[in-house]
This record gives sequence, C-alpha cells and structure tokens, in this order.
Amino acid sequence: MLVLPMADSALQLRLCDAKLRDATECARIMATISTPLRMLAGVTAVVPSFDSVTLWLERTVQFELLLEQIKHCLSQSALDPQGLALRKHHQIWLSRDLEAEFEGDLAFCAAYAGLTPELWLTQFCQTEFTVGCLGFRAGFGYLLGLPEALACPRRSNPRMRVPAGAIAVGGPYAGIYPNAGPGGWHVLGRCLESLFDPKQSPPCRLAVGDAVRFYL
Repeated sequence: MLVLPMADSALQLRLCDAKLRDATECARIMATISTPLRMLAGVTAVVPSFDSVTLWLERTVQFELLLEQIKHCLSQSALDPQGLALRKHHQIWLSRDLEAEFEGDLAFCAAYAGLTPELWLTQFCQTEFTVGCLGFRAGFGYLLGLPEALACPRRSNPRMRVPAGAIAVGGPYAGIYPNAGPGGWHVLGRCLESLFDPKQSPPCRLAVGDAVRFYL
C-alpha cells in the first residue's frame, strides 16, 4: 500500500494495485484494515473509501512510530480472508409507494437495459451490493455491485428534491438518500427505515464493506 501525507494532520493509505482488483474486493479490504487502525495511538478518525483509508491524526503524533504500527496492522490482518468475510448484512425493503413524479424512472432504466420494468427490478433485487464509501451527504452509501446490464446514465436534469429514503441508481452505483434533498439519480422506490440519525452511535447505519440486499 502507498502511504500519502495529507497536510500535517492526516495520512492516506491507498492500494497500489487497486486498478487490478475488483472494486468490491477493494472496499472490503479497506473496511477490514480500518478496524485495527482505529485503535492506534494518535489516530483520531479513520475514513475508509473505495480503495483507500484516510487517517486523521493528533498533531503531536510520532510519524515514524505510527508508520511502524500501521505496517504491523497490515501484516497481521489486512488480507485475512476471515476478516474480509466479517461484515454486516442489511436486508432493505424497497417500497414502490412513490409520488407520480418518480414513476417514470424505473421505466427509463428498464428501457435503457432492454428489459421490462418487472424483470429489471427483479434482477436488481437479486444483486448483493457492497457499500463502497459514504459521501455526498451524511449517511449516503455508494453501493457497488450493480450489474453492468442494469447501469444507466444519471438524469440529464437533476431534481431539486428527492424524498428521504429514496432508493436510486446512477451510472454504475446504487444508493439510498438518507434525507430529502437534491439528486440526479433515477428513483426506484423508497426505504422506510432511517439510515442516518446524528443522535445514535454510530449515526450511520451503513458502513464501508457492508453487504446490502433489497427485497420487494
């Protein structure tokens, strides 16, 4: 892994061969190594992503010692197959109770794939997704694993508002909007469960490396 400095209070660990790996595998590796890294002295926050982990550090941290500790963590657990298998699995109900404004989105996705809406949605729900990163807004998980045959371009005209819990696809990703706001993806349905609550610990229900399946 590459170790890249980020200003004077952060380091980023990035997979050297990320382009040679499956994106889902990369995300699972990042999730696996994040757990022991959170225990290191001087590390205040750990933020995993698709193919990297960013460590936020105390300003008084001793970099040489920290690098040795990081190396030890990676050698002990980073690529442990059992560690890669230990992740949370989420079953999320996809409700088709949508406002009329969103009814055409599934039809667009299906037509783009050359499928009926029913068959497109069936294949979507047969897919196991992996959370690749959290971003865009608090609690929004970019879900990897959308079959290439189901991928479609983002909307040419983003909406000013999509409802909280909107389950959507855009490009090669799927995702769930944790709260109402603007969005440019195609809305397939809604999740009626809360995915982000700042009063909870942790506030985000989804985490990098988690598995997600949708059902109707």
